[in-house]
Amino acid sequence: MVRMEIACFLVIAFMACIYFSAKREKTKMHKVFSIFLVVSMAHLFFDGVTVCTVNMLHEIPLWINDLFHRLFISTMLVVFYLVYWYNALLIEDDIKESLDISAFSTIVMVVSLLGIIFLPIVYIETEQGNYSYGPVAYILYIAVAIYLLQVFVLLCKYWKRIH
Repeated sequence: MVRMEIACFLVIAFMACIYFSAKREKTKMHKVFSIFLVVSMAHLFFDGVTVCTVNMLHEIPLWINDLFHRLFISTMLVVFYLVYWYNALLIEDDIKESLDISAFSTIVMVVSLLGIIFLPIVYIETEQGNYSYGPVAYILYIAVAIYLLQVFVLLCKYWKRIH
């Protein structure tokens, strides 16, 4: 059930070991990538846990299931935020120009995290397996779409100037 999550976790853990053992400049880009590696591993951990807990809805207390799902969804949001931020930093470095990247994307992150914390999660039971959806998932879908759109806009805007 969670074999793929474990395999991905091991690949990212291996990358993190190599990355953190190498000497590198202390730039904003490296800090964001470091955070990305750690959050990605946390996300895969919570993904594996929620695969188990959501399929044991009647054995596991609802508050535990909710907690792990909120952590899973929150780390997914942070992963996409960091992907946007890292891409923006790569473009900044390539074009040797400062981009105003923090305000809107950070507001989207904070509002989305508040929604993930306070809005309800709905669980659906099916023969193929159980899953979660509802307002929390919709908040995540919107935030992810915004971050992907921001990356797309940056790439379109600067595609002639980046290598």
